[in-house]
Amino acid sequence: MTFDSPGSVPWLDRMRRVESEWFAPEDVVVQLRAHYLEAVEWMQNANLSRSARLWAMAPLYMSGVYWQRCYDLLMEQKKTPRAIGILRCDHRVEARHFAPSGGYCHLIDYQTGRRMATYDPRTMDRINTQDLGDTAVVYLMRYDMRDQRWKINAFVQELPITWNSQFQPIHPPFSGSSRHIGRDH
Repeated sequence: MTFDSPGSVPWLDRMRRVESEWFAPEDVVVQLRAHYLEAVEWMQNANLSRSARLWAMAPLYMSGVYWQRCYDLLMEQKKTPRAIGILRCDHRVEARHFAPSGGYCHLIDYQTGRRMATYDPRTMDRINTQDLGDTAVVYLMRYDMRDQRWKINAFVQELPITWNSQFQPIHPPFSGSSRHIGRDH
């Protein structure tokens, strides 16, 4: 990865290289995970909201091509309202392949129990719920020095959940309890 962020991240001197891959300190990985899950929760709430104020918060959670794509979809939805889809699932998040600058990395979101709830944008009534199966989604994350937070910068790819059947947590593992967001209970 050849991305560099302007300035240097506060943890640059604590980055470590294991074989050919750079790793950030555990506290940075925990922060990355929390910021990503906050962005996922915000996207669910924003998609169901008609509040321009809520949508104005998008740059706090997204940047780059990901922000541009979401903005384009929002503008299209305003012109021609269609169905709104809200993905709900359990997330297990892994951070990999940090840039040597520490300001970019890949985030792999192992999503299980995925269900897509579809809503009518005019009435906000639920139209349908569909089971989607498990998957792993890869994003490029960028640390924004000005906002001092990680942001979703680009969607990279979606992988079948079995793509890495020998999954080993990265070192060091994420600490703390798992956080579930967006589930229908």
